Amino acid sequence: MKKLLLFVAALTFATAMNAQFMLGLQGGYTMQKNTTSLIDDYTSTSSWLGGLQLGYMVTPKLYIGVQGGVLGDNTMNFIASDVATLKNADGDPHDYTVSDHELGTSRIGWQVSPVVRYELFRYGNMHFNVMLSGSIISMGYTEHTEGFIVSDTTYMNPGEYIENDPYKDSVSNFTWSVNVRPTLEYEFSTHLSVELSLDFLSVGYISSTTHFDLGNDYTTTQNTLYAGANTFIDALKWESPKLRLGLNYRF
Repeated sequence: MKKLLLFVAALTFATAMNAQFMLGLQGGYTMQKNTTSLIDDYTSTSSWLGGLQLGYMVTPKLYIGVQGGVLGDNTMNFIASDVATLKNADGDPHDYTVSDHELGTSRIGWQVSPVVRYELFRYGNMHFNVMLSGSIISMGYTEHTEGFIVSDTTYMNPGEYIENDPYKDSVSNFTWSVNVRPTLEYEFSTHLSVELSLDFLSVGYISSTTHFDLGNDYTTTQNTLYAGANTFIDALKWESPKLRLGLNYRF
């Protein structure tokens, strides 16, 4: 028994001595633009993330670490011709024709993700890996913006650009997930490498809870089992952009 314990201790020590610590930068961005009519109306959405990664190579093929950072999204609805309610010369509300009506939203949150990555095979300096990760994501309130040009000639100042004061709603979001995705890593040297995470090929489970703080508080929860890009619903954009790029340095 004593010899067995000594063998396990020696094996653990040898593994620790062979481990390489890794520090990395992570970033990703995705954008989509949809035309909503035959004229100039459109809706654009984008999501982004940035953060750090810290971990170590347990063996030449096995990596364990944690990622953390900030993420967010932006949306813009553009309506070429619309109607807005404004005050007329008498101070009474009135509907006027407006152009270039822009309705925007944005919000920011944080993410923490433990990861385990294993190298399946390599070709030269290119590593083909599979990554198992979990994520905890918290998104804050959404900020809303609005601006337009008053094109109605009956308005007291036709052609005026009006930008309403931005405001934040009282809706927040908390998400946790578990997923598997492939990654490609190119090794420039024994210390420096770049890694591309193919999030659009990920498979996993995600649970998203939205909290409405509107005086009468209530929550809604959405649970989704997904596979690939065809199931990228709204909750999944918080998981990560469809492509994520990382720059890693091994000590």
